[in-house]
Amino acid sequence: MGTENTGKPPGRFWTAERYYQIGAIILTVALCTGILVYRDHIREFEQYGYLGVFLVSILVSSSIVIPIPGWFVIAAMGAVLNPILVGVISACGGTIGEMTGYLLGYGGRIAIHESPMYVRIEGWMKRWGSLTIFVLAMIPNPFFDIAGAAAGVLRFPVWKFLLAGAAGRIPKHIAFAYGGTLLVFYMQLSHALMWIIAIIIVLLIAVALFLWFRRKSKKSDSQKGS
Repeated sequence: MGTENTGKPPGRFWTAERYYQIGAIILTVALCTGILVYRDHIREFEQYGYLGVFLVSILVSSSIVIPIPGWFVIAAMGAVLNPILVGVISACGGTIGEMTGYLLGYGGRIAIHESPMYVRIEGWMKRWGSLTIFVLAMIPNPFFDIAGAAAGVLRFPVWKFLLAGAAGRIPKHIAFAYGGTLLVFYMQLSHALMWIIAIIIVLLIAVALFLWFRRKSKKSDSQKGS
């Protein structure tokens, strides 16, 4: 028995959106490299560094269409400034940035109501509320935007959304910031070791992101085909 031909052309992996995603990753890596290379100069402008952490965190968290790996910047700034302050400030900025998803859901300007993941997260929101926001904010995952949209659709109180999101993000961001401190420690051991570790980390991140984007693209194509 043959399979039904839907007549819809298969989606391409290398789309304009994919190039934007890869470009965002390259720019982020370049920014982090610059922060680490010129970290001694950045320390001279410490107060502006914390402001930069706050603003960059808002920017990367508010990006829904093009996901930007903001934890790169958190780790890099944690290696330069106080990692605890970097973690707390970036978590607060990131939570504010996530209001974009909340507002889209609140205004009804989202097209993911039929997504199985959205339905699942919306069910969690109805059952556990703030706990759902807290857990999804604390665990690294790509679904917090969906949770923000669900919170907006359900008219979840803004102050609860911000409080639970910040509470979940703070320990995660502090861990990222200390990760940057640890990376600089290894960098100071040996220049050869520094390059080996950096290359391995970049390759692992690149492979992980590629596989994630590819899986997301295949899932999107299968949903369109159905």
